Amino acid sequence: MDPVTKANAEKKLNEIIDKVSYPSFIMNTTFLNEFYKEMLVEKDWFSNLLSWRRFTIKNMVMSLNKPFDRTNSWINPPVTVESDYSPVRNDIIFPIALFHLPIYSNDGPSALNFGAIGSLIGHEITHAFDVQGRQYDGQGELRDWWDPITADMFKETTVCMKDQYDHFKVHNMAVNGEQTLEENIADNGGLRAAHVAFELWMKEQGEELPLAGLQLDNRQIFYISFAQLYCSKWKESGITDFLVRDPHSPGPFRIEGALSNNLAFQDVFKCPYTSRYNPSLKCQVW
Repeated sequence: MDPVTKANAEKKLNEIIDKVSYPSFIMNTTFLNEFYKEMLVEKDWFSNLLSWRRFTIKNMVMSLNKPFDRTNSWINPPVTVESDYSPVRNDIIFPIALFHLPIYSNDGPSALNFGAIGSLIGHEITHAFDVQGRQYDGQGELRDWWDPITADMFKETTVCMKDQYDHFKVHNMAVNGEQTLEENIADNGGLRAAHVAFELWMKEQGEELPLAGLQLDNRQIFYISFAQLYCSKWKESGITDFLVRDPHSPGPFRIEGALSNNLAFQDVFKCPYTSRYNPSLKCQVW
């Protein structure tokens, strides 16, 4: 990045609102009673569904003429096991339902947490600077804040990553590198950011004892924890639908793509040069 674009990026990064666990207003009974006073509770499920739809649509329409509230609007409810980034809010959301194994362990080793929840945090922050996210500023406004030359360099790096994921195949069906590009950028950038954070943490706090019973050091556990997030198996019909509809790459390729581009991983596991997880051509956006 050129100095001006980098300064703008740092400003946007500092303006990200982090929403962790749950919004405080859900513990406020007075607020909830007032908010839901026009939400009618019926006797059967379908009627309740219609009532809920009417209630939410009315609220959306009423909010059109009100100032946008970046702070108190949550995309995902606390029971959602999914993190998120919103470019128009410039916020990251980590609902309380995320904070359990294999994503997080309060009493677990730091290597496990940095590899899992740490890489997810990095993933969502990286979305602020992916193909779509980079078009918005720190207040969520659509604005071009990039130097043209830097923007062209960014586009060149995304072409490399698109082409890389285009070559992944399962059941003779290829991953769509264009469709999955933003999530692939976030996977790669998030893992790299989490690794930097983990190394800084070990430098400040000292390295923990390795897990007993495993012939693995903490750096290896970090990468295994990341990979476990995306362990999955598919029926052919399921993977076909996934490849057509989902913006993410299938789990095994989320792992292979991010790790094969990661020099630190290749050093930790001593991957031979030009092997599957240490190819000669590597792609890096962030």
